[in-house]
Amino acid sequence: MRKRLNLNETIDKVQYEQFKKERDYWKQVLLRIIAVVKFLAKHNLAFRNGNFLGVIEMLEEFDPVIKEHVRRITSDGLHVHYLGHLIQNELISLLAQEIKKEHIKKIKEAKYYSIILDCTPDSSHQEQMTIIVRYLTLSYNSVTVEESFLGFLNVDDTSGK
Repeated sequence: MRKRLNLNETIDKVQYEQFKKERDYWKQVLLRIIAVVKFLAKHNLAFRNGNFLGVIEMLEEFDPVIKEHVRRITSDGLHVHYLGHLIQNELISLLAQEIKKEHIKKIKEAKYYSIILDCTPDSSHQEQMTIIVRYLTLSYNSVTVEESFLGFLNVDDTSGK
């Protein structure tokens, strides 16, 4: 048994190799989907109106991993494909959390900062308060002012209390 383990010739070697291949495939698919989410978010493009799937279709023309993924979805009836709106929203949320952590880390390191609050109604006439933090970043011989949007808060009372 030890000899077989050392030579990597166990009974389940074939199944393990298939598992590793499938794991690597899904990792590559998710990396590309995350890249699409980051691209759309960076350029302030909506995920609806077919933008997300449009970018996936464009990638399919050039990327063999996405081409294989779309082939699996259309031919095999693959049910878990990570292209639906739920995974998009989850990825957006996870990326937003990481970005917010980085902003908060920079703010904590800053010597000076200010908090800017502003209220405005959204499209459904619900009053929302934006939270923005302006802070200084210091490097060797320069000081830069940075501004970070931290989020929205729903406001029930606009009387100033």
